[in-house]
Amino acid sequence: MIGVVSVRDLLPHLLEGAADAPVRTLMRPVPLVPATKLALELLREFQQGRQQLAIVVDEYGGTAGLVTIEDLVEEIVGDIRDEHELEEEYCKPDGAGGWHADGLMTIEDFEDLIDLELHTEGVETVGGLVFQKLGRIPRVGDAVEVTPGVEIKVADMRARRIARVHIARHAVVEPGAEAED
Repeated sequence: MIGVVSVRDLLPHLLEGAADAPVRTLMRPVPLVPATKLALELLREFQQGRQQLAIVVDEYGGTAGLVTIEDLVEEIVGDIRDEHELEEEYCKPDGAGGWHADGLMTIEDFEDLIDLELHTEGVETVGGLVFQKLGRIPRVGDAVEVTPGVEIKVADMRARRIARVHIARHAVVEPGAEAED
């Protein structure tokens, strides 16, 4: 990435009839920040420099991601929903012993919900756990058993992110146990 063009800069330019001008003339540089930078420290830098976003660089110099001012504020004070986001419950019972949940539900909250410790590594959310178990980008309807008797099924996707899941508990049949006739 070499820069960013904001809609605020682009629209007046287009309205003036200069649609054929090079994008470079409107482009602003994007700061690079190390992945180890503290959120509060970066937020202060954003405020002082009137920046809205930065590229996060890992220890090898590769791009680790993009961070926005909204990401930083949410990290510090919690989730912020804008006026266009529909309010959905984070997790609610389905009436049949399972739950409908947000794909961003934390593993910690999920473990509390199912009253089990999963010993997961490398994931922070239920959606991330499904990605890890599948080993590919999930599709609506995909299901994984995360521990014997607990299944997570993808209910809704937003682009490549798991938006909603259904969590179900099933009876666990012990090895060697026979079904009754």
